[in-house]
Amino acid sequence: MPKRFILLTSCLIVAAFCVRLGVWQLDRRAARRAVNEQARAGLTLLPIDIDSFAGTAVPERFRRVRAVGVFDYTREVVISPRVRNGSPGVHVVTALARAGTDTIVPVVRGWVYAPDAVTVELERWREGDSARVEGYVIALDTTGADDAASARESRAVRWLDRARLAERFGAPVMSYYIVMTGPEGDRASTPARLTDPVLAEGPHMSYAVQWFLFAAIFGAGGTLVVLRGAA
Repeated sequence: MPKRFILLTSCLIVAAFCVRLGVWQLDRRAARRAVNEQARAGLTLLPIDIDSFAGTAVPERFRRVRAVGVFDYTREVVISPRVRNGSPGVHVVTALARAGTDTIVPVVRGWVYAPDAVTVELERWREGDSARVEGYVIALDTTGADDAASARESRAVRWLDRARLAERFGAPVMSYYIVMTGPEGDRASTPARLTDPVLAEGPHMSYAVQWFLFAAIFGAGGTLVVLRGAA
């Protein structure tokens, strides 16, 4: 078999592989769009009480909820690092204790400045005990994995894991956490509330275009080599 035909076959195989990767990226974009649409729907609904969820069932991602309880400032962690308007900081997470149950709800109360994006004086950010929380929910990780930032003597973590939070707090933890939104109250003691999530589609379309371009280059290039060789 002439070498140019071997080259053409190889180029076409690579081109087909690139096309498949491009289609895969389009599928991922479609899946992200579906998730975003569900999230947008949850964000547009009126808040419902978290007690309406049976047991520890996880509500829809970004579903707006409300809860009443008491902030337990002895059970707090910070998520590090978190940037706001170019400034380093952390997200403050406080356990919300509710009447009639020992299962706590982690609440991301907001962002505070921290020069090293890890260390913050949590005692300064106590906004009262009784709390009426409104926000949206996100399911907690359930891997049970820890990370370097979450040493037992530190309150800093890089993500929220349900098993690790239960271990740290010494109490059962709901399967989701609340990102608190709404009024900030006294700015001197209230973390800056987080805004609604940005529901972007990600870079999947640009990746798909790149893979399709690679497919065209290999397919056209291999064909051109064969035609020139046959001329």
